[in-house]
Formats: sequence, structure tokens, C-alpha cells
Amino acid sequence: MTAPLACASRAVQARHPACWRPSVAPGTRAARQPRQTAPVPAAAAGGGSGAWQQQRQRLQRLLPAVQAAASDTDADYESDVDGQTVEQRLSMVVNMVATAEMLVPYDRSAVNLGLILWGAIRNIPHKHRRELLSRLSSADIKRLWKAAGQRYSAPKQQAAAALGPDFSIWRDMPAAPGQLALFRGKAALPTHVPGISAFSKAFFLHPQTEQLYGRVLLGKGPLGDLLYPLYFKTSVGPSVVPTTQELCDMTLQYLPPDRLGLNRDDLPRSLWPAPRPHLPPFHEGFTDYLRAVAPGVYVGLGYRTTATEVNEPLYFLMVQDRIESLV
Repeated sequence: MTAPLACASRAVQARHPACWRPSVAPGTRAARQPRQTAPVPAAAAGGGSGAWQQQRQRLQRLLPAVQAAASDTDADYESDVDGQTVEQRLSMVVNMVATAEMLVPYDRSAVNLGLILWGAIRNIPHKHRRELLSRLSSADIKRLWKAAGQRYSAPKQQAAAALGPDFSIWRDMPAAPGQLALFRGKAALPTHVPGISAFSKAFFLHPQTEQLYGRVLLGKGPLGDLLYPLYFKTSVGPSVVPTTQELCDMTLQYLPPDRLGLNRDDLPRSLWPAPRPHLPPFHEGFTDYLRAVAPGVYVGLGYRTTATEVNEPLYFLMVQDRIESLV
């Protein structure tokens, strides 16, 4: 671990220790793995102009919903919450993300947009959260990356109240070998074309080591699978985007087969292709950096970490679809 990453990791863990717990019972095989749960933090808000004061008051009224969501399990809310329908909750999240750049805080301790978004999205039933993929634009996805990062500066008690006592990134991942955690995703391309910007990711555990791995599913048929199997190794825990020093909660490394630690016999599906060297643009140390936005919802950026020329990051959004048992 590099010095900046080590310092960042210690700082985040000290600020948000509750986020670093495993989601399995002590003494089990999985519990013995050095799993750590990524921090999910906070910051941003304030007073100033009359318009901002009105916006701030509106956001502060949402704080009880954040705390209510944190105190409940991640159930499918079909009844109204504070008189809001599912459509209203979805629209509220979209509007908050679209106007995030307008919220210039004077007092950063007054309102934390990252935590408010967390509670607002958690109030959306799980099966409806994937509608955010079609409602958030490419520009919104980039704004969401910044908004989610505000949580890292949240006071410990405030973050714990919003996240809830049971939150763990591992709850969104497979609990044992033989399970797949499936996510739907959308890349922040200039124009959303379902056949190009849409993708899926499948996370799975190595059958022997229980290391978390995954694969991008492009849906391009057998030839696409053969050319772009796109396996990656996943790390759950605090990391830093090298070019910007921004904190994140997970990293997905698209390593070459000789460094991946994954063989064909380790794959959860027998029809999946064997790992192979990555083709552009997933070559030259391509790595995804993810931030948790809410349970089952992640925003990320990916870029080639070893490229000699400057390359712009590719932002994306992904939402958990389901956990599938293959046994």
C-alpha cells in the first residue's frame, strides 16, 4: 500500500469504523477472510442567499426520511413514505442530482447532500431503483460521483445514523461461492444508446480462496464473450483514485491472466470463456473506482492507470439487480 493510500485508509477507517465490518457470522470460513467494508461518508451544505436558504430548508426536511430509512431493513416500500409515491421518490432523487452543482455551501456542516441522497434512494423500493439508470443522464452520473464523495467528510455519528447499524457493502455481494451478484449498469457516454452504453456486471467468489471477482457482461453474443471476457479482481475497502486523490469504496482491477489468480475451473458458469489478455480500452492497467451511493447503488469511474498518454475517465452507474444462486 502506498503512503497516500495508507494515510487515506487510516483516516477513513478512524472516521467511519462501523462501515468496516463483515456481513457474516464470526467463526465462519467467510468471516476469517480479511474482508473490509468500504466507508460511506459525507459533507456539504450551508447558508447564504435567500434561494439557498430555501433549498437548504427543503433538504433538511428530508433528514427524517434518511434516519427512517436507516432504521429499517432494506424492504420494498410500496406504501407511501411521508405521503410520497415511488414516482415522487424517483423524481426527487433525479432533481437533487441534477441540481447538485448549484448547492454551493456556506456552512458545510449544515446539510450533507451525500447522506440525503443515501436516504432518498434507500426509500425507493429495491426493484424500482434500477429505473435510475434510465432517468439519470451522463452529466448526472458525473455529478453523482461528486455528490457521493461528500459523505467522506461526514461526522462519525451523522454518517452512522444515515447508513444504519447493519450497512455493509458485502450485503450487496455474494455471500458464498456458487452465488452471483448481478448489477445493471450504464456508461456515461455522450449519447445513451442501450446497445452501447448499457452493460451488466456479475460478482462472484473464488471457490477456494473466496476472493471477490467479477466480470463485465456486454451482451454481444459468443464472439463478444470470446474477445471481451473482461474478468476483474475486486477489492472492498478504502482506496484512492491516483490522478485525483479522490477517495472511493471499491476497486475493480482488470488484470492480465497471469496476475488475475483465476482459472477456467474457478468460474461460476461452465460456459463462460476463460480469462484472456484484455483488448482496448480495458488494457494498460484499466481499473474501476466505485463509490457507494446507497444500498445496491454505485457510481464509478474507470481509466487506464498505466497508460503513457492522458486518458479521460469513463464514468458509470450500476444498480444491483439480484443475487442468483447457482447451486
